[in-house]
Amino acid sequence: MKIELEVAFGDEYDSRAEKLTFEVLKIKSPYHALFGRLAYAKFMARLCYMYLQLKMPGYKGTIIVHGSR
Repeated sequence: MKIELEVAFGDEYDSRAEKLTFEVLKIKSPYHALFGRLAYAKFMARLCYMYLQLKMPGYKGTIIVHGSR
């Protein structure tokens, strides 16, 4: 089963939203969603594994999403 949802990154100062198609699977996983290369390409996002950051262009600058270990 597939579902299309609008995904948004950012805050009230600068944000970005795109529609992504997710494939729904019935499995046990600690993750709620996994993004693939197509999602990163649609957002023009760049991953930095060393600093656990996802960077993408926003309308007013660069949006940075910080990860945690």
